[in-house]
Amino acid sequence: MLAGNGERGFSGDGGPATEARLDNPSQATGIAVDTEGNLYFQDAANRRIRAVRYGAVLAPPGATIAVTASGSTIRATVRDSTGRPAPSVRVDFAAPSSGASCKLSNPFAITDTNGAVTMSCTPNCIPGSYSVTATPITTAAQASVTFTNGGVPCRRRASRP
Repeated sequence: MLAGNGERGFSGDGGPATEARLDNPSQATGIAVDTEGNLYFQDAANRRIRAVRYGAVLAPPGATIAVTASGSTIRATVRDSTGRPAPSVRVDFAAPSSGASCKLSNPFAITDTNGAVTMSCTPNCIPGSYSVTATPITTAAQASVTFTNGGVPCRRRASRP
């Protein structure tokens, strides 16, 4: 069993997969997996496509996020509306696609039991300042951290003829 606990019903959207319910589990058909490991299936009885997110739950309502950087490491912490850590939440990271920027070690990460994730940001060879943004999935909360690439361009290997 990939989701739910065998109880019938229609609930669980946006929560942990273990809390998902289907009215008629025998009518769940057609399975697909995307490049991020999310699982999708057709819930024919309710006429919709349902999803089981790769190892993550959605951010709780009213979630907040704080981001800090140390060297090339970014640390983001997600908390629920009462200030408690929000574990197993997917946090998407974004850096500029051109100009001064960095290469992220991954486009997203899943928070640990303390509601925290870390991400590596390797600077490109273009000098200047830029921001990396962290967003918990399905929330309006966002936070960013600013980096500055040095004024001396990176060394590159000479190409060989």
